[in-house]
Formats: sequence, C-alpha cells, structure tokens
Amino acid sequence: MASMCRCWMSLVALIGLTCLSYSTAQFVVPEFSSQPEPLTYARPNSTVRLSCTVSSAATAIQCGYRRGPDANIRFVSVNTNIMTGVRCLSNGIEVNAGLVASPALLADYEFFCKAVTNTNFALIGSPFRVNIVEIRPFNDAGPSPVQKECLKGNKVQIECRPPHSVPPAEISFTVDGVALTPLDRYRVVRLSTGSAALIIGKVLLDDGGKRYGCLATNPVTRQTVQSRVETLLIVKHAVAPRSPITVAAPAPREITLTEGDNATYSCITESSPIAEVSYLRDSGRRQLPASATELREFGLLQFTGIGLADQGAYACRVSYRPDLTSSGHMRDEKKLEVFNIAVKPKLSIAVKPSDVVLRNTDAIGSFICRVVGSNRRKPLWFNNGRLIDPSTSSDFSIQAPASDIGTSSLIVRRFDPGIRGVVQCVASGDKNQWESASALLLLDSDTVAYPPSPTPPPPSPPPPRPPVELASSGGPAGPGRPPVSGALVDGPTAGRPGAAAASTDATGSGGVPDAEPRINRLVSTPTAEYVGYNMVVNISWSVLSPTLSPSSILYFSLKAKEILPAFMNRPSGTETEIHRTDEPKQSNTYLWHHPRLARSIGSLCPTACAGLLLTGRSRLIGAM
Repeated sequence: MASMCRCWMSLVALIGLTCLSYSTAQFVVPEFSSQPEPLTYARPNSTVRLSCTVSSAATAIQCGYRRGPDANIRFVSVNTNIMTGVRCLSNGIEVNAGLVASPALLADYEFFCKAVTNTNFALIGSPFRVNIVEIRPFNDAGPSPVQKECLKGNKVQIECRPPHSVPPAEISFTVDGVALTPLDRYRVVRLSTGSAALIIGKVLLDDGGKRYGCLATNPVTRQTVQSRVETLLIVKHAVAPRSPITVAAPAPREITLTEGDNATYSCITESSPIAEVSYLRDSGRRQLPASATELREFGLLQFTGIGLADQGAYACRVSYRPDLTSSGHMRDEKKLEVFNIAVKPKLSIAVKPSDVVLRNTDAIGSFICRVVGSNRRKPLWFNNGRLIDPSTSSDFSIQAPASDIGTSSLIVRRFDPGIRGVVQCVASGDKNQWESASALLLLDSDTVAYPPSPTPPPPSPPPPRPPVELASSGGPAGPGRPPVSGALVDGPTAGRPGAAAASTDATGSGGVPDAEPRINRLVSTPTAEYVGYNMVVNISWSVLSPTLSPSSILYFSLKAKEILPAFMNRPSGTETEIHRTDEPKQSNTYLWHHPRLARSIGSLCPTACAGLLLTGRSRLIGAM
C-alpha cells in the first residue's frame, strides 16, 4: 500500500512538473542578421550564391520564391531546383547563369529566405532578385546619316535611344567616329522619355559638317556597342530675324513619378535673335521647388529626389525680342510649352501592426496595417510564414474597407496554439518594391526570447587625409562610371559593382590615352578629393617672371599628412606621381598648392600667378 501511494505521488509530481515546464516555456523570436541585396547582377556563365544569416543558433533558414507581387510565396526543400539553373540551398539560393535558359524569366522571380525557430515562430525576409548581365545592339535601323539643321548660336539637341542593357547602359557620344571631347558647352543627359541626349549650349560653325553618333557601354562588363544611325549637323547663319520655333518640347507632357524619383526635361528652341528659355511653375505663381535645378544655358530642368509637394503644372517659357536695338519699349513675344507632373507616394507602411496578447483562448484580437503608394494593391497577411487565406481559415478573417484603399485589418476569431507566433503585413509594388511589418500573437501566459543584440564593432580609424588638389580649368571630365544599383556577383562571393567592373580593366582598355598638356590657372582655395582610380600625373613648370619665387607657392603633396617642398631653387622641372582620382579624366592638369598661399600672396595672386607656366599629362593605369 505504501509502495502504491509513493507511485501515485510520483505521478502527480511528474504531471505538475510537466505543467510547470509548459507554462514557463520561452518562444524564440526569429531575426535576420544579414540578407542579400535586393538586386544582384551575375555575369554570364558565372555561378553565384546568395545567402541569409540569422541571429539565433536555434533558427533554421528555408528557401522560397514567387513570380508576381500578388502571388503566394512557395517554400521548397533543400536541393530543390526552382527552375533550370536555380537551386535552393539550406540558407539561400544558387544561380548558375550558364544554365538559365531565359534571363528575362529569371528576372521575373523573387527569392526569399524564411527564418524558423525551434518553437515554430517564422519570419519571411525581404525579396531578392538576380539579373544576368547583357547588352544588345542598338535597335535603330534606318538611313544614315540623318541631317539636322540649326542656326549658329542656338542650342541643339541630338538624341540617342539606348539599347536593351542589364544594368542600364552608360551613354556617350562620338564625333566623326571619335569620342566627343568634353567641353563646358556640352551636356549629356538622360531625359524623362528614356532617351539620352547630347545638348550643345551654343552651336558654332565648327560644329557643322560632322557626324554625331552614340555609344552604349554595359557598366559591369564594359562591353560597348555603337549606334548604326548618325546625325549630320549642318550649321547656318541667320540672314534675317526669325521668330522662335520649338524644335524639342518638354516631354512627356503627362507623367506620373514616384516620390524620390529623378527626372530631366529639355526645351530647345531656334530663332534669330536667340530667344531666352526659362521654366515656370503654375504659370509663374509659385517658385520652382527645391528639388528642381534650372540650367538655362542648356534649356534643362532637372528634378532630383522629387517630392509629393512638387507635383503640378510646369511650363517652358520662350521669351523673344525681334529687335535687340530697340529702346526696350517693344513688347517681347512669349510662348509657353506646358507639361504636368504627378507624384505618387513611395511604397511604405504608414500604420504598422502592434503585438496582440490575448488573455485566454476565447478572446478576440485584431491587427491593423495601412499601406500607402501601393498602386491600389491590398496588403497580404502571413502567419509564421504562411499566407493567410480567410476563405479557408477558421482562425482569421480580413476586413478591408473599400473607402480606405490600403487599410487592412486581420481579425483573430479563435486562438489555436498553431497560430501563436509572428504575424506579418506585406506590401508589394512594382519590381524591387517591398515593405513588411511584423508583430507577435501571444497568450498572456507566454514568454518570448529575443536574439541578443549584436556587439557594435570597434570604431574604425579616421581615413587618411587625401592630397590637396587644385581644380583643372578644363571642361567636364567626360562620362564616368556612375554607381550601379545592385550588387555584382562574379563567382561565389558578392561585391560592389563599381570596384568589380573597374578591376576587370586594370590595363585601362576602356580608359584614357595620354592627354595633351594644358595651361592651367592657379586658384586661391585648395580642394580635397576622395578618389578611387590611379593616374600617372606628370607636372612640368617653369618660372616666366624672375620676381616670383616658386618655393613660396608650389609644393608637391607626397604624403597624406605631409607637404614637402618640391620646387626649392628649381626654376623649372618635372615631377611624376601616381595620383588617385574619382573618375578617369580625359585631360587634366594638377597643381599643388601650399596651404598658406592665400595669406602669403593675397591679392597679388591674379598677377603673380601669371608668372608661372604649368603643363601636365595624365594617364589612367587602373582602378583601386
């Protein structure tokens, strides 16, 4: 009897221990510590791996995909082929670009990582895409050259429709088959229509009789294709006054941009005498917004990071006075070219769901999510990585009022232990647009454990002080290599596209030949430049004025924090240095400038500096 009693007591103790263990169990919350870039560019025939990492050792990673912003995300087993050339790994995906049959089909797919804890709480990470790098020939078949006439002194716009390129191609122009020498009166821009344009601010007779073409260069592979159609420019003198005509009006006349976009409009006219072009907002009743820059000498209006408040009606105003010799009482002729800009909000979640803690399993709770800028798409709800379909779920219902597009409420109708965990509101827009907000669904008796916060890295040492450079008096340095939006992967590891693209051209095959020497002027304020290319710079000097001592003015920067004299007792000579610059320059002269120049010479510089003759050569030898 005593033995039986002891058995019953042991059983009761075991049951009590089990209940205590369940009531004090901790649920681990998933969290990502790193995810792939939203867009990765893979070179042809390369194999790339895109991986996710999580913050807790008690968390596993699953791989998923979908095609289209409204489709469900499908998670698959490890080593499953999503499509030919794309395989799911235990912590991401692997893409063999050489096996992918359709790069366009691959570009339509979004890939995901899902972090799942040992307590079955799950969180879906941000989507990521892979695009295979390519560039195609220009689609510009037709007779060549195409003649374009203009009057001397006016502006002219020569357009070029870029070919298909992944990433988008860099556009440059040629004159008679040779790269265009950059000058202050040239501008190369990407218009809001998608075309690239060369704008000559003031046409000279010497610009006529030449053929203008364009080149497209893939920013990753540096492969270049040439347009098949060229423009033959014919420049004429005006023999009589001519009222202005608009040869290139602002286009498109109606456009919808997204908050934060950039846009460029041009307005090119022709007349004699030359008309003045300016831009107005709301017929001049309001000033141009801070995001807009007007370049009247080129007839341009450029928006950078346009805002919601910047939308409205704009106009290109053409002002013309037929008789410049009149006393000024003659009324100017004016005409307007009107265009309208609408701006939609950037995709974001304005109201994020909050944690819901229920007192018991019979309680009812709700999550609210409000999305803006979603192109009238309703947000999707996920519970522990599974799409919630209210038509088949007995635990949830969704309310989305028709009067408030973008607002959605997730109602918890009944609590089941299987739905305890992470609730996500997901908003999708166009490609590469994704916003997510998550909250927890718990009982009052539950406790949760969050991954420990990462230890902040030690502070990095300050960057070395760059050499002091005096700016060249030459024109723009020509088309550089703007950053590509996305990561570049060539092999199993990821890198930044600018550095990777540059490293493939260490010999300067796409670089710059030796530049002709140029006489430069000395400016009074030193400038600093953080740079990434290596150039060989040769500087020659000679003193033309015996009253000017070079040792008191010019110094050569040989070290980051030290300026050493290079001209002591040397009335002429040459110095050579490997110099860093932010872009390859077609022609430049570098002058090195003593920090005390302004104090030591002061107002004498305009005359004293004329006593120096400096010339230079620069040659690109590779990228850092």
